[in-house]
Amino acid sequence: MVRRTRKKSNGDMKNGEAMALVRDGILQIPLFHGTSAMFESSLRRFGLGGKDRIKQMQVLDLFKEVVALCELYLPEDNVWQMRSIYAYDIVAEKPTHGNWRYGGVYLTPSKGRAITHARHNRYGSELLSIIEPLIRRIEVCASREYRDLAKRYAAVFNLFTKKQRPLLVEAHGVPLTLLKAEDGGAAEVVLQKAELFIDFFLHEEVGVPLGFELPGILPRERFAIVHL
Repeated sequence: MVRRTRKKSNGDMKNGEAMALVRDGILQIPLFHGTSAMFESSLRRFGLGGKDRIKQMQVLDLFKEVVALCELYLPEDNVWQMRSIYAYDIVAEKPTHGNWRYGGVYLTPSKGRAITHARHNRYGSELLSIIEPLIRRIEVCASREYRDLAKRYAAVFNLFTKKQRPLLVEAHGVPLTLLKAEDGGAAEVVLQKAELFIDFFLHEEVGVPLGFELPGILPRERFAIVHL
């Protein structure tokens, strides 16, 4: 059990009262996941992590083709140059700059971080957010290749034509056994760091850089869905 003693904060605890971050293997703090309303029906039906829409739509395969086209047609483009910093790590399917890895579902104890993610990634995915502006540039300079991609990855291109709403998943009572650290290590390492930042976790304007990977499925009854 990870325990921490802190002073009264927001009227929720008495001075000197000990707070258990984990009790009987269950997290006692909420975890959050920022995404898009386009995934809401899947979340309600299959749970968090129950269906990988990104994999179903072959988004990584599309990205690999987009990278090749950017190298060919957009070598001096500023938008491509900025994204190329981490593009090759994504193509190689290894951790990128900022400790982000393609694939999997991520949860954070920081509500502000999850909200920022949802609002800055309107398609609910970093990878889709990276692809979209590059696709627009390819459309201008390589229209034939653009049409070919649009035909073969119609599901993704259809998403880019629709207005998306940010969505917040708020999970309670998550078993620690379902989680890993964001970098794939032990979840307990994240909890040790969490003790330092717990007073900021529910602040919507503060994003604490802590997170967990969810390798499995979080059942529907474990989380609420909030439209932002």
